[in-house]
Amino acid sequence: MHKKLYIALLLTFAMLFAAALPSVANGDSIHKQYRDEIKETKQINKYKKRVKRIGDTLYLKTRSGTDAIFKDTPEGISLLYIETHQFMYYLPDHDLYFIKITFYEVDGVLMVSGKTGEKTHIGDLPTISPDKKWLLTVLLGDDMTSKSTINMWRISDGEFAQVLEHEPKDDIYRQFSFVRWQDDKTIVISEFTETTKDLCPDSNFMTIPVFIKLEKDGWKIYEDLSPETAKCGSQ
Repeated sequence: MHKKLYIALLLTFAMLFAAALPSVANGDSIHKQYRDEIKETKQINKYKKRVKRIGDTLYLKTRSGTDAIFKDTPEGISLLYIETHQFMYYLPDHDLYFIKITFYEVDGVLMVSGKTGEKTHIGDLPTISPDKKWLLTVLLGDDMTSKSTINMWRISDGEFAQVLEHEPKDDIYRQFSFVRWQDDKTIVISEFTETTKDLCPDSNFMTIPVFIKLEKDGWKIYEDLSPETAKCGSQ
């Protein structure tokens, strides 16, 4: 290869490589790599009377008179211990905030009371019932060994109480996926799980419907194991 052409190609590659480096290489905060600043700024502007950010600290107004404060971990520590917070949205009808919290390569969601500042980990952004009384999260496991879980909270005026926490205790592989709220008292979930001798005996896995229903003594979970509803095979 001609020497001048070779040098030109090297320079071009170097420029492209530099452009692809994370923004922290230019002196930006490491947290900006984990936080969608455009999305967050848009949400903060929408609720600017209640939410503000100053540098790497997020402030949420509460009726207790004291802000709920979420401060990112300081710069210069190991990436394994980085913790970043991003304001996601606010639920005015129930005075609840939702914050994305990011650790090294792991995301989660915090629900924060606008009344007291109380917070709880809910794992992922929830779905809300048609009557706006219940919040539901359906969390996938990370791999074939981790558990998929279903959680529900009753919400009212800046307060929340967990009313359902379902994580199967047996060793059967299951992955739950939210489908829809059928009505205020019924939720449809799909379950990807191992087959049985009666259902899909020629496959290793199947998908079946699951119904979560509000009854007199609380929310109950029912698997639909009828042959006509089971779908055999991989997802």
